Amino acid sequence: KTARFLSAVNPRLVLFARTDVWPELSFQLRKKNIESYLFSATLAQNSSRTRGLAKSLNRWALEHLSGIFCVSPEDEQEFRKLSSRLQLQVCGDTRFDQVFYRLKHPKALPPSLRPQGKSVFVAGSTWPEDEAVLIPGLTSWLRDPQNFLILAPHELSAERLEELRKKCSHFNFETQVYSQSTDLKGSTQILIIDQVGILPELYTWGNLAFVGGSFKARVHSVMEPLAAGLPVLVGPFHENNREALHYQLQEIQIENLLFKVVTPITHPDEVADFVQKFQNFDEKKWLQTRQLVEARALRSTGASQYLIEQFSERLGSL
Repeated sequence: KTARFLSAVNPRLVLFARTDVWPELSFQLRKKNIESYLFSATLAQNSSRTRGLAKSLNRWALEHLSGIFCVSPEDEQEFRKLSSRLQLQVCGDTRFDQVFYRLKHPKALPPSLRPQGKSVFVAGSTWPEDEAVLIPGLTSWLRDPQNFLILAPHELSAERLEELRKKCSHFNFETQVYSQSTDLKGSTQILIIDQVGILPELYTWGNLAFVGGSFKARVHSVMEPLAAGLPVLVGPFHENNREALHYQLQEIQIENLLFKVVTPITHPDEVADFVQKFQNFDEKKWLQTRQLVEARALRSTGASQYLIEQFSERLGSL
């Protein structure tokens, strides 16, 4: 079927994204002398694709490709361990370009729900395990009327949202639900998001961020808050995310405050200590922080343009 499909479509060049190489398809492409490439390619050291039968199948599929464009030197090293026959090149991750493009073309959010004149903490894609650490850690910080929490759970069932409201109420926080509100009450401390697809825009409302999943099993992407210029907190389960690891090694200094772009935490006290460092930040310092974090994230862009040029050149020679 794969061979018949390729004969019918007759592609000049085929691209696979990140990890999605189909072994039979890559084999048939090589058999028909059709160039194929994997871009934004990643291979973690502990990946299941490097063990047992999966390792042999993965190696066989990749060796039929014309080339692989890796995200980082670490990925290139892992691919070389897998097979010395692979044609490898490091060029970055196109997802960063996608995130910045999204921020330049945002969805419209109701300005009446945006906290004004407050320091805003955005917790994105959270699970109960995350909130069990995050909410207690932010308790003292949220007692200050100048601080505000936007809480965007990963799951949006009615039961989950009610559970979250009860959890916030247990700490005596007043909440509003995004879809049920037209404006923000002055006494509200937490805005609970019950709509999908707007988290990138919500990060632009924030000053600090937490990315969920990192107290459950696997952290969600840290790219969006970084592109929005926010210092990011993550829990202990973040080693699945290359950006979370990479940006832990980068530090920013605002006057006498030195902090990591991505900071791992394991306990509510660490959340409290982190936000307290920024307690006296004014609008000028927040702007400076946003610009410096965004500048670090911008260093990871450019892969899309590079790949377009590379593939256009290859198409021109076919």
